[in-house]
Amino acid sequence: MSTIEVIDINECRYHDERGWALFPAQCTPLEFMAEADPRTIHFVCNLPNMVRGNHYHSLATEWLYFLNGTGLFYWQIEGDQTVSTMDIPGPGKVIKIPPGIRHALRNTGAEAMYFTAIKSRVPDGMEDQNVSAHMAI
Repeated sequence: MSTIEVIDINECRYHDERGWALFPAQCTPLEFMAEADPRTIHFVCNLPNMVRGNHYHSLATEWLYFLNGTGLFYWQIEGDQTVSTMDIPGPGKVIKIPPGIRHALRNTGAEAMYFTAIKSRVPDGMEDQNVSAHMAI
């Protein structure tokens, strides 16, 4: 049964006195970039105490990369009543969410949280659906 996965991509981040830069397409742990649909890349701002998500994707895998902030990530596997929770990983980690897994996140910090999301390609002629799915969080 599929579940979420946290992928460490710190080897793809370059640090110096100015800060950091990330080159995801040049990163071995991010081989999924070959599966990614560039048309689905989106940049998200989630305000303090707000929940975003409470949905699943019918066909696509989704990857989330958090640029800053603190929060909680929630997920639920179809057919299981348990809602799992983890702290949102900081920069240098990607959350991989397979199709069919309900997911949401809550910004628990005092500042806006920023992250990037991208979904996988789906078979020709098919369209991924974002399906609303309430979880008790």
